[in-house]
Amino acid sequence: MKKQLFILLSAFTAGSAMSQKAWVEPDPINPNDSITVWVDLNKCADFGGPVLAGTTDDLYMWTWSPREHAVGHPLHNGTWGASNEALKLQKSGNGLVYYRMIPTSFYEVSAAQVYGSPIKLLVKKKNGSDDCGGQECKTEDLEIKIEAPKTGPKKLYSFPGLKT
Repeated sequence: MKKQLFILLSAFTAGSAMSQKAWVEPDPINPNDSITVWVDLNKCADFGGPVLAGTTDDLYMWTWSPREHAVGHPLHNGTWGASNEALKLQKSGNGLVYYRMIPTSFYEVSAAQVYGSPIKLLVKKKNGSDDCGGQECKTEDLEIKIEAPKTGPKKLYSFPGLKT
């Protein structure tokens, strides 16, 4: 019985880990150091994700949180019909795309703001209005929560038999 419960729990855990559409590496992050934002387009089935996973066209990140850049800023998203070249995603194959950034520099916010507001983004073609099987060529809105490092008092334990 215990073995069956262990197998069931392992399968559930593996299934939930495999269902991530977007994540960052490393995890946990240092918001003042380089991270990679990953998106698995095959798992973005609500909109044009599966079509985007197989396209040879360039793909772009649109992001608005923790902070959206104003029009004229070098990292502004651009217009829906013409994404900003600075936000072009790299392709890793098998429908995986990524973008490297330093969160505090990219969003021009403090580390506390990176931890306090999730990264919100979507992936789209240069022209998001292109037809992707009767839908716009974009994923649904994706959200990546960034966990702050756990801090607190460190516990010290004495080694048994050691006199202090």
